[in-house]
Amino acid sequence: MRWREPPRARVPALGEMMKLLFSTDTDSGTITVIDLDATATTPIATIPVGNGPRGAVRFTRTGRGFVTNHAGNTISEIDANTLREAQRITVGVAPIGVSIAPGDRFLIVSNGGDNTVSIVDLESNQEIYQVPVGREPRHPDITPSGDFAYVPISGEDYISKIDLRPLAEGNVRNVREVTRIPTGKGTMPYSAAISPDGRTVIAANNQADFVSIIDTATDQVSSALNVGHKGARGTAYTPDSSVAFVSIENVSEVVAIDLATAQLTARYPVAPGPRGLLFDADTGTVFVSAFDRTSIPNRSGNAVSAVNFGTQTFTSAAGLQPQIMDIQVGAGPCSVSIYKSP
Repeated sequence: MRWREPPRARVPALGEMMKLLFSTDTDSGTITVIDLDATATTPIATIPVGNGPRGAVRFTRTGRGFVTNHAGNTISEIDANTLREAQRITVGVAPIGVSIAPGDRFLIVSNGGDNTVSIVDLESNQEIYQVPVGREPRHPDITPSGDFAYVPISGEDYISKIDLRPLAEGNVRNVREVTRIPTGKGTMPYSAAISPDGRTVIAANNQADFVSIIDTATDQVSSALNVGHKGARGTAYTPDSSVAFVSIENVSEVVAIDLATAQLTARYPVAPGPRGLLFDADTGTVFVSAFDRTSIPNRSGNAVSAVNFGTQTFTSAAGLQPQIMDIQVGAGPCSVSIYKSP
């Protein structure tokens, strides 16, 4: 990644190989697109979607992207090649997060308003089933095998494990919640993120000063790791599953966790109100959305912070010194994702 301003922004040609960052801007009702191979700091496109988009845009391998419209009871499909909204699919009430199962056939959607998880068939582009869960499901994730989904149930303080294996057998009505993993009274888990090796789930507990680290072999909380403040929102991992990064909205920080020891090893200041984040292994960069619309000293709101470690080697992240910069996007950015064309 080259940290420089381009002469002017550009929109990619159809079929052009690119690496694009997508910022979900809730208040603007748009998705801001940044070309990481060329501009790195200036948006190249703004895609209008539905009312109140929430969560990261999740992409299939062919560039079909999906994001929830929280106030519209729909998900928008975005074409990563044309940078346009392609269609909207009706789901449950107040959808808030999506995840795509391996194989790119099925999408799950957490519907915070009617306490269900929608199963969407991406061949027919229709919701085909709703799985009942507890109150206020939030941002979900699916295991690398595609066998299970883990969904945070914010209103009842647990992580729901949903068995997706019937999908492979064509028995969608057998998809169901099979386990409830308590995170503690009043924790209000906001997201559940699964490590690349599939061994760990981190529940970012928004109303507790700790995150719950869950062992997927036992579906038990192995550690309630104190992160110093309330306001955990999202989690990202290094590809080898050795380090996790968690955004802490209340203090505008991203913390690093050594998963081998379940210890917090570093804290990094970012733009105000960080929520969704990702780790870009190509450049050694954590990108994190700053949802707060206001500013704090030396940082502006409505931005995505890039915490760039470059070629520094990750073991526990302790002692690493990143370069941190803010990229202006639309209003109320709540999450980020990357699409890299094949």
